[in-house]
Amino acid sequence: MTASNTSQIEKGQNGNLSGKVLRINRDGTIPQDNPISNSSIYTQGHGNMFGIAFDRTTGTGIVAENNPSRNNEINVLRKGENYGSMTGDQQEQSPKSGVLKIGSFSAIKPARTYQKVMAPSQMLFYDDNKFPSLKGKFLVVSYAEPVLRGLAFNNTGNLIEEVTVRLPEVRGHIASIAKAPSGDIYIGGENIYKLVSIDNIKPTYYIEANSKNFQIKDLSVNLTRKIISIDMVNNKNNTVSQENMTATPMLSIKVPKNLLGTIYDVTSEKYNNTANSADKIVDNFKTKETLRVSNVGDTIIDIQLKNIDGSDKIFIKGKSSGLIPTPKDRVIYR
Repeated sequence: MTASNTSQIEKGQNGNLSGKVLRINRDGTIPQDNPISNSSIYTQGHGNMFGIAFDRTTGTGIVAENNPSRNNEINVLRKGENYGSMTGDQQEQSPKSGVLKIGSFSAIKPARTYQKVMAPSQMLFYDDNKFPSLKGKFLVVSYAEPVLRGLAFNNTGNLIEEVTVRLPEVRGHIASIAKAPSGDIYIGGENIYKLVSIDNIKPTYYIEANSKNFQIKDLSVNLTRKIISIDMVNNKNNTVSQENMTATPMLSIKVPKNLLGTIYDVTSEKYNNTANSADKIVDNFKTKETLRVSNVGDTIIDIQLKNIDGSDKIFIKGKSSGLIPTPKDRVIYR
């Protein structure tokens, strides 16, 4: 595996070895079933890889990729695929189909995207019994915060469960994780720690945001006020076609029902504050529930927007939102 955080990585879409996962035999020869004949390249289009791990039973492999400003990723490796890094077209980084279109080629979307920088570093697959709640999960440590995350994937490479273990005793950055034959887990950075218990393990609920013809800068959730805030900018400073710049922007959000409850309003920050029709960018929205059971399943919110000039913020309001309703009537399509 090769990784770099220099300008050379953008050449990972071409012929060098930057931004690629390499697969070779133990004797240094190239496996005959590699996707490119006589080449060690297994996958490409990766950015700044910090960690790699494999489930030896299923053969599933994942890599952790870092961006210093946004969109840290966990990617499931698929033979011969391109993951689209360093193309200048990251505004469509999580399409619903699992594949995103970048220029003349298709790329695989991340299995997990962290909008805020958490800097996933080293990882391993845990198959021991000492910590049953972590068994069968990929364990990823975060350089930016004292947490250990456990990720479980199904046989198609989709994320089906994520748990977070808070590590309040850890001081400084975490760079590595290791497993002893006894099943003990060790975490290293500025100091070395042994995981004694995970009484504070918590499930992680994650939100999937898919944007079209604009860029998501940040996404945050206020659970007390039941509000999702999405910072957004247009594509004028990005490498996109003129056709995409003038096309209707769209936003689709999938959020666990127990986070926000019933979605009753979607509006933008400027319009919510001014009630000026010139500031209105939310044209309409519709909601759909994956399971019609209280607090179970996901709510999918599809939002049609007007053309965005500069930057703004979208507010998605749940049943307990402290924000005032949108000042004018709006149509909800169900």
